[in-house]
Amino acid sequence: MHPALEPQHGRAQGMPVGPVPRPSARVVLIDDADRLLLFSSRDQLNGMVRWYTPGGDVQDGDSHQEAALRELREETGVTGVTLGPEVWRGRPWITERDGVTYEVRQRYYLARVPAFEIDTTRMEDFEKTSITGHR
Repeated sequence: MHPALEPQHGRAQGMPVGPVPRPSARVVLIDDADRLLLFSSRDQLNGMVRWYTPGGDVQDGDSHQEAALRELREETGVTGVTLGPEVWRGRPWITERDGVTYEVRQRYYLARVPAFEIDTTRMEDFEKTSITGHR
């Protein structure tokens, strides 16, 4: 198991130390018609729909920019994108996946692209089952 995925425990008492940091990179993707791409997911606990930009985890050895471009390719099929500046750092938030609690720390980058058809065939299985739509 990757060290970041192992449960974190206190040394003496066996108490949880806290959530595992999970750096993330996202892209504010705007096409030449000034449309912003968002994906949606439905919260399994309360049924609420959440909309968010393309992006995901920063993997070992990746910079935030490399992760943003990789995730953009996987989630949309778009390649050859030049990222603009980092435009925002989101407030950290807590999530749980497979029994591990994470603190997600997101950086957002701006990118402009020509209009395109989204290709989701490179999405990971988790994304294919959790993403309910895009606009």
